[in-house]
Amino acid sequence: MLYHTKKPTVHYLFPKGYIFPMGDFEIYSTQGEKKLVEKSAITSFKISDIEAMALLTGELKGKVNLLMDGIKNIASDVSSTENTSEKKEKSKNETTFEKITQGIEFFKLTTKTMSLFWKINTSNNEAELLKYKQEMIDMKNVFEEKGYELPEDFEEIPFQLKEKYKEEGKLNNFQEAAAEFKKAFSNIKP
Repeated sequence: MLYHTKKPTVHYLFPKGYIFPMGDFEIYSTQGEKKLVEKSAITSFKISDIEAMALLTGELKGKVNLLMDGIKNIASDVSSTENTSEKKEKSKNETTFEKITQGIEFFKLTTKTMSLFWKINTSNNEAELLKYKQEMIDMKNVFEEKGYELPEDFEEIPFQLKEKYKEEGKLNNFQEAAAEFKKAFSNIKP
């Protein structure tokens, strides 16, 4: 179970079923659940930012893989139910399969973009941020090549949100910033 503090951000990794000692030190789960714990009792569970990022990335990949497997199974079921004697039904199934395939591609692109958004929000290294800016431009180009219409300033949104939350003193509130960034995806049209 991965937890973190607000400012400065410190990450803690607890074993499953760990019983938190009560105290007045605030830590938060990756889902935003707040715990008040005894700080001195949890110091041995502290991990680095790199370890925390690796865990979050692995967790995200695992969930994406499970979702992708489920979507592939559905697509396989749809394609195996084709009735070869009826061309109309076959055409309908092919269209359904194409839509599922497009959904999978969109989901993959969205996941990559959200991972990049995470990197932008957690980095203070100017060289990395320049690299991430170029990656956002590349992601925008990939979306547009696939026929999606994005907001004109799409590649700037993560950086704008980072500055906004920095000014408001909420830079470590990733979930709130991510929810705002996801709004950019709600207007994407194929």
